[in-house]
Amino acid sequence: MASRGAVRTRSAPRRLLVSGVGLCFALAFLSALGQVQGLIGPDGIAPASGLLRSAAAAWGPFRAGWAVPSVFWLDASAGALRALCLLGALVGVLATLGVGPRVCLALACVLHISLVSAGNVFWHYQWDALLTEAGVLALLVAPAGLFPRWGDSPSRATWWCVQLLLVRLVVASGAVKLLSGDVTWRSLVALRYHFWTQPLPTPVGLWVAVWPVHLLDAACALTLAVELLGPLCLFGPRPVRLAGALALALLQVVIALTGNYGFFNLLSLVLVAAMLEDRDLGALGRLLLRGRRARPAGPSGWPVRLLAGALAVLGLATFVEGLGGPSPLSPVLETLAPLGIVNRYGLFAVMTKHRDEIRLEVSDDGQAWRPLRFRDKPDDASASWVAPDMPRLDWQMWFAALGPCRASPWFFAFARRLLALDVPVWRLLASPAPGAPPRFLRSVRRAVLPPVRGQPWPSFAGGAEAFCPTLALRNGRLVSVEDVGPPGFEPGTNRL
Repeated sequence: MASRGAVRTRSAPRRLLVSGVGLCFALAFLSALGQVQGLIGPDGIAPASGLLRSAAAAWGPFRAGWAVPSVFWLDASAGALRALCLLGALVGVLATLGVGPRVCLALACVLHISLVSAGNVFWHYQWDALLTEAGVLALLVAPAGLFPRWGDSPSRATWWCVQLLLVRLVVASGAVKLLSGDVTWRSLVALRYHFWTQPLPTPVGLWVAVWPVHLLDAACALTLAVELLGPLCLFGPRPVRLAGALALALLQVVIALTGNYGFFNLLSLVLVAAMLEDRDLGALGRLLLRGRRARPAGPSGWPVRLLAGALAVLGLATFVEGLGGPSPLSPVLETLAPLGIVNRYGLFAVMTKHRDEIRLEVSDDGQAWRPLRFRDKPDDASASWVAPDMPRLDWQMWFAALGPCRASPWFFAFARRLLALDVPVWRLLASPAPGAPPRFLRSVRRAVLPPVRGQPWPSFAGGAEAFCPTLALRNGRLVSVEDVGPPGFEPGTNRL
């Protein structure tokens, strides 16, 4: 047992943090590689080049460069998009292996900020912001050199920023559930709906969804307790700290088993593991350090201490502001917002109590309709395992189903690309591209029924409604078709 005056070192947790964040960068860029052309490529749904042109026209080149910080200002071609993803995956792998971690993490951060900034609605998820912020902190923690020695512990200033990030992420996620006024969270019944109404449930999630309600309600209470109290335990005595870390880790494992959230759960587990000390890791810690002796942190330079202090203050200000409190630093936070280095968190503040699925169908004559199948969203197929991949189009279809068609402007661009037979967009689907462009596209919203033990899911309620009007292309323009008639009949149209 360590004595009361024993020095607490975190050399192995430092290695865990740097390598874990590097791995998450690699997974994020590899996931983007197969989607980026169809989502934000020149022939994609929301081209990055179009976003940059609009920003430059609205704000001028200098202000637009800050509002949308991205290397795509230099080149936003399809080749440049793929090259960025490949380079991002490469430097992520190198950081994971501990090769030039400081330089590799710096490059990964720049590339990720570039992708998120130009990614439009498809890259605006909280875990995208979390990866950027965790990447910046891992950069501050990482040692210099091509093959650095990992024996030294990180400085207290930088490590406190990492601890604060985890506290902000988890406590805010618990607090917003209660502060939002959502009745399902306050009455502890939210998990009766969550496991089957979340965007991409897993088979385990559907199995948990049919548990007895008293178990689901108890799990809801336990979730809130872990989110609100677990991070605070990390600052207690060693037994309390280990119990808090175990509770937070188990929560992330359960979320990963029951839902598909890309790299989010892995990144959260990395942050939890970073809260441990060398003595907590035992043989694993010695393996990470390759036999080197863990040493206390040496003195850090004043620029690192100053930057760490600034990030800590801004993080606290963002946390308070996110919970509805006053923030005198709001102008500073707004100025730095495009960089995404300090962010506001709070997951599942309001529980979705129902589920709708949007079914897309295309036709050549307005009579015979062919359904389009997505790769991962549960429509005609049941739940599946997707993570750590992040199918961003499938996620956006879930958000689109929560509201009316015109609340999702990107959907019209999506429809136009499908009708124009733009191959990069068709590659985002499971359905193969047809030999010729379809003439019509319609979207139908169907209500999904809760899962029932022993019965296939999803199953749909009777009846359906149009999500958007039936759409067609007329002289390259997307129009709504009021009445689709037989071949040769020209229906009335309204331009969108």
